[in-house]
Amino acid sequence: MRNSFFILIAILSFYSSSAQCITGDCKNGHGFLRTKDNIQYEGGFENGKFHGFGDYYDYTNKYSYKGNWVNGKKSGFGIEEDYTNNTKYEGEWKNDAYHGKGKFTWQGQLDLNYEEYDGEWKDGKRTGIGTYKWKDGNVYKGGFFENLLQGKGKFTWISGNYYEGELINNLFDGEGEMHYADGTVEKGIFKGDSLFEGETLYKENNLSFTAFSGDTNATLIIDAAAVIDDNTKKIISDLLWSEYHKTSNTVMVFTIPTLNGESIDDYANKTFNRLQLGTAGKNNGVLLLIAVNDRKMRMEVGYGLEGVLPDLLTQRIQQQDIIPDFKNGNISQGILKGVKGILSVLQDPKNAELYASDSSSEESSRSYGTMYVLNLLILLACVNSAYFGQYGRFVFSSIIMLWFSLIITYKDQYGLGFTNSFLLHTIIYYLIYFTIRGLKAGKIKTSKKESFIHQFFYNNSEKYETSSGGSGGSYSSSGYSGSSSSYSSSSSSSSWSGGGSSGGGGSSSSW
Repeated sequence: MRNSFFILIAILSFYSSSAQCITGDCKNGHGFLRTKDNIQYEGGFENGKFHGFGDYYDYTNKYSYKGNWVNGKKSGFGIEEDYTNNTKYEGEWKNDAYHGKGKFTWQGQLDLNYEEYDGEWKDGKRTGIGTYKWKDGNVYKGGFFENLLQGKGKFTWISGNYYEGELINNLFDGEGEMHYADGTVEKGIFKGDSLFEGETLYKENNLSFTAFSGDTNATLIIDAAAVIDDNTKKIISDLLWSEYHKTSNTVMVFTIPTLNGESIDDYANKTFNRLQLGTAGKNNGVLLLIAVNDRKMRMEVGYGLEGVLPDLLTQRIQQQDIIPDFKNGNISQGILKGVKGILSVLQDPKNAELYASDSSSEESSRSYGTMYVLNLLILLACVNSAYFGQYGRFVFSSIIMLWFSLIITYKDQYGLGFTNSFLLHTIIYYLIYFTIRGLKAGKIKTSKKESFIHQFFYNNSEKYETSSGGSGGSYSSSGYSGSSSSYSSSSSSSSWSGGGSSGGGGSSSSW
């Protein structure tokens, strides 16, 4: 009886222990071990710890490691697989951490793409030289420090763009080159992912120039279209440099043969940013961009000068000073007059009054008047069809509205662009119409048998307009007051922050 008791205690102690050596020597030698928390190990032991080559599997956490051990810790070469997170590491270890050369991959569930890092590690972090491939196809080859891109390296986008140079904390910072898929190359010193100082090459116009930094060896005239004669170019250059030295206002003239299908607004904004016109903190740059073969131009103005050169004023300088000479084929004189107009306002804002009424463009004034008349006709057609409510009038006035809207859109009087201008007039028309119809149909709904939708289009006749006070139809006219709206034709689609690289406004023209 007494022996049976001790046997029972031994059995309970055996099964309650945290680890069970199934076969072999689990102290010093080779053995097969299982624990009560579903961990299994088969391999070498020393002083009861995993040592040498071993195969480890955690059934609960779905984790496995097959490789070398030293005093119970993963050290040396080994392969780790985490089946829960779908990750795998194959490489060198030290004290349970990735250390040395190794390859880490992450395979997302139901995702054929995966992320991968193949390179050097230190204390479990990417440190040294390696290659990282993202799921979207982007690739970086170069230096790492504590999981951050740092040192010299090359970052390649799936689009074909790539950066090669120095990086700090995942940012392009230092000397490097940015190559764009369109052939444009930025080469120089980068700060915070942007070219701070250096050279930019536009392949589409075979044009190379230096980002402006106040260097007197730089240029304030880039005549890639070769349309400015030498004498005029010298006059313009002297005027621009004189303004820069006196006020630090940076005005640059930039001519190109063609936009190659790109919009003038986008091209000007991009070029302004790459040129970094103006000084840090002031954002006092102005870019006069002219695409000669496309017969388009734009004045891009930095935030610091937007109050002095608002969009409407830059538009009038183009219309009054530049376009008349451009139409006569005298590009050089048109640019010179435009530069003088810009500088006259910068030097004395009161000179803006000279452009308050564009006397040289009566056609433009008549055009504005025509637009106001068309807008008034649309409004009258809208109110008429909405108040009287016949379906036929609704269709007829809609045709009138759409036709006039197309005319206004074609003229683009407010500088909104074709789609925006058309949508604006269309939305305003239908908003007014359905507001009036909804109110009118709602008022008579309770006294009529016809449906609300029927009344919405047909409640204009006496049958639906009679009141309880008599058999005759009554109609009371009410006055309508129209409020005029002012439009700001800011053509810039995006803004930039930072000294000398922000286009705050501007205007575009064709001739």
